[in-house]
Amino acid sequence: FFAVIFLNNSGGAGAIQNADRTGSPLSIGACNECHGGGNFNPTVTAALLKDNTVVTRYSPGEDYTFRLTITPGNGTPARYGFQAVALRGENNQNAGTWDSAPSGTRLTTISNRQYFEQSSPRTTNTFDIKWKAPAAGSGPVRFYAAGNAANNNGSSS
Repeated sequence: FFAVIFLNNSGGAGAIQNADRTGSPLSIGACNECHGGGNFNPTVTAALLKDNTVVTRYSPGEDYTFRLTITPGNGTPARYGFQAVALRGENNQNAGTWDSAPSGTRLTTISNRQYFEQSSPRTTNTFDIKWKAPAAGSGPVRFYAAGNAANNNGSSS
């Protein structure tokens, strides 16, 4: 249901690089191609919620909350970054619709697909956004998400 790897770009990899860094079939690579060092060893979890309950299947046209959480394994990160996308079909088409992006986040379109990502490094490690499931007959949806814990030193280390 979810595929998760680690990544970051301070203003969002989609907006800054026009790149998918989620680990999806469209992804151009992981965060460690640009970022290195650090010892936070974060874990990224993603969940689709209906009325605050995790679900593993969607009902066509229904509203859900997509929640991404980045948990550091070590230390106390100063900032967090992330990117997520919902895809369907063999051609990895956009799946469903993200609602308005909460403060400090944005929606970025890359190749007709909508990505949810930070618009600047965030001090919180949990990110929620409303998501409307696609119409009946759309098939399975795959969510891909990536996140990073950062020391906020202004460099790629």
